[in-house]
Amino acid sequence: MSRQTAYYHRMRLFLFKAMGRACKHCGAKEKLTFDIITPDPQPKSHHGKMSQTSRVSYYMNNYLADNLQVLCDACNTRKGGHNA
Repeated sequence: MSRQTAYYHRMRLFLFKAMGRACKHCGAKEKLTFDIITPDPQPKSHHGKMSQTSRVSYYMNNYLADNLQVLCDACNTRKGGHNA
């Protein structure tokens, strides 16, 4: 595993521990994802091309701004592009 990949996994684990390992909406504990509460105006395609290191930094910045939540895949899909 590369150093960047190891850093990405450590930071994701830190964020899940800090925010709780359960969906904010339904309490599910599996298939969890990070969700930006109020998305920035940049197109989604920009975020899809981020490196792992850039993505985890993006999540960390949103966590520090209290703009990140943990959702399960189902709740995240239901939310879509709408604010929580």
